[in-house]
Amino acid sequence: MTDPVPHVVRRGQGAPLLLVHGNEVDHRFLLDLEDLFDESSPWERLHLDLAGFGRTPALPAPGGLPQLADWLDRVAGELLDGRPFAVIGSSLGGLLARDLVARRPERCLGIALLAPVVDPVHAHRTLPPGEVLEPDDGLLASLAPEEAALYAELAVVPSQENWDRFRATALPGLRAADRGAVARLAADYTLPRLPDAALEELDAPVLLALGRQDAVAGYEDQLALARRLPRATTAVLDRAGHNLHLDQPVAVRDLLRHWLAAVGEPPRPAATVGTASVRAATSAPATLRRLRRGDAPDVLAAFASHPDMARQGTVRSPEEAERYVARFLDTGADGRPSPHEAWVIDEEGRAVGLVGLTVDEAERSGWFWYWLHAEVRGRGLMARAAATVAQWALTARDLERLELGHRVNNPASGAVARAAGFVPEGTERGKFLVDGVRVDVRTYGRLRTDPAPVVEPLPLDPGPER
Repeated sequence: MTDPVPHVVRRGQGAPLLLVHGNEVDHRFLLDLEDLFDESSPWERLHLDLAGFGRTPALPAPGGLPQLADWLDRVAGELLDGRPFAVIGSSLGGLLARDLVARRPERCLGIALLAPVVDPVHAHRTLPPGEVLEPDDGLLASLAPEEAALYAELAVVPSQENWDRFRATALPGLRAADRGAVARLAADYTLPRLPDAALEELDAPVLLALGRQDAVAGYEDQLALARRLPRATTAVLDRAGHNLHLDQPVAVRDLLRHWLAAVGEPPRPAATVGTASVRAATSAPATLRRLRRGDAPDVLAAFASHPDMARQGTVRSPEEAERYVARFLDTGADGRPSPHEAWVIDEEGRAVGLVGLTVDEAERSGWFWYWLHAEVRGRGLMARAAATVAQWALTARDLERLELGHRVNNPASGAVARAAGFVPEGTERGKFLVDGVRVDVRTYGRLRTDPAPVVEPLPLDPGPER
């Protein structure tokens, strides 16, 4: 059975900003935030209806939260098309947004979470008591019984102005929701594992805007979550419940403006770099192939693309590039084959990245490493390439363990490792000597028996070895 086709409302042009609503409402709930953007905004806002809500058909049975998360991942993959992105999630959408980013952390530019669900299991939540700060019985009496019941369920500061916002943004979705889809979602409202461990090294601004009177998702669990996120900003707004941006529209917009400023100008697709041309994100797909001696000019261009490439070795001239490539291809002085397996990320015949492993045949293991030309970073290429080569190494190459390490102040490398299925194993103090200073290194491993990551592989051409 094919996936339900999502209803998506697109506003603006530029880098993708995905907005994910919560349970039972639809895209109109967050469409209310469009006044944050003007014609000069560098963001294309993608307001989608989740499956079973608004104008998107429901998922087939079982239709629980795991299936909804997988559906959103597939839909986002098509909408984002490998581009760097940001995401705003509200309520359940905040949980789905984190799950989405955990599957592609290297491409995330920022996350904004409005009254997000931390744990879908209600019994696991720390919640304040439900309360209405300023009851307005006259307002409720003036509404139709159905409207009054829906509004009163979450209203913390009921007023005519607050009701008008609710009527425009939340009520249409509540009425349009597929009740069968709602019931199936409620019957399996869990995830196999929460996504937050994969976000602990996320190098992107995260906003958590919370309501002190939110009796649905709370705020204390979110504060604990924020302590795990290295670039988190948190705000607990008084006189605000679960419909946060309806209860405190000005404060929430101020917080989102601050978050957008922290995210900064999103990157543009690159066309050329130095002497090597690099494809735009919309051209032919990348592939993996064996490293060749003729790749030396592209290696030189990659090392010239960013100062951080100096961490990968010294390549400043054509001669040094040729020696760098030869190191991975030549036999040793004892006549034994090179212990290195080096795979090029190839775009239209050019080497824009390298994924490799140094094999210990006796231990049936390999030290894993990778680098990428600066101008093609942020598109998810390296996560896909690393996952593909790791899977090849643990199957066709018949290794049993892979391991890698990165400096603790290089979270992007850790994001790639986790996306490629590597498991954090610890920190080695002072392992690397960088510019005369000893640097701690975070280590990872992946066993043949570990589950494969949920990452779309790159096509791999085994070709002639070396």
